[in-house]
Amino acid sequence: MTLTDNLQKVYSTESFSAREAQELAHIYSWGPMVFQTARLMVHYGILRMLGDSDKGLTAAQIEEQTHLSAYAVKCLMEASLCMRLVLIDDDDRYHLSKVGWFLENDALIRADINFNHDVNYRGMFYLQEALEQGRPAGLKTLGDIEELRNRYGESAYQLAVFQLGNTDIDIISSTVGLQDICI
Repeated sequence: MTLTDNLQKVYSTESFSAREAQELAHIYSWGPMVFQTARLMVHYGILRMLGDSDKGLTAAQIEEQTHLSAYAVKCLMEASLCMRLVLIDDDDRYHLSKVGWFLENDALIRADINFNHDVNYRGMFYLQEALEQGRPAGLKTLGDIEELRNRYGESAYQLAVFQLGNTDIDIISSTVGLQDICI
């Protein structure tokens, strides 16, 4: 593999402390739950509400503004604290963290979340099958590929194969700017 000098430095030496590596491994192990919590915090407008609030919001205020149950708000807020999307003060008022701010405001992050949820998420369940069988097993979650081609045309969605070592991984390359998305 040919890497630039900067990438060679990143990928050839261990840069994490043991604690940082353990924390990152925990994030990976909870990946689907982390992803869905982050997506739902945006979807329900909770991050936006916290960003707009000067004094923060209590769980009850979030329930009232979102029309979610106390259980739903408790689950989302506790997970978001662990994920560092939000902060909590001594008065049990939630505030937007820097991580939450980027999740709410960065257009590329929002596009990634939406595309991964709408296109990639279900297909990734079949990644092991795809790698073991050498075929794009996850594409079936998008529906009939011929039907999609007929409906949207080749100009809207182009299917290409990406070589990763000896493994073929299908990629959907959208003409709206989202490229190299593995499913």
